Amino acid sequence: MAEKLLTEMSYDEVGALMDSFIERSSQESGEMPAKSFFELLFAQVAQRVQKTLEVEGRIVDGQLVFTLPKLSGRNFYVQDNQIVIGEQRIVVKLTH
Repeated sequence: MAEKLLTEMSYDEVGALMDSFIERSSQESGEMPAKSFFELLFAQVAQRVQKTLEVEGRIVDGQLVFTLPKLSGRNFYVQDNQIVIGEQRIVVKLTH
């Protein structure tokens, strides 16, 4: 297989290359692989969840638009591709 320059690789190829490097580096030093660490971290954070809200999304004129269920007393806001929860904002960007 011919080697590619980073500038010739797709986003996914660069991501896979980085993941492979991190995995090899952590195995050599006896550390937990980053992927495992983040999976465990997410599992721990997810245990604190008390309520799940499903937000529907669709593409309108090339833009991601969320639709919320009808709720009263909600403490978050959604506009187009943004979700504001307390003092944090989540912006969802679509890539190809």
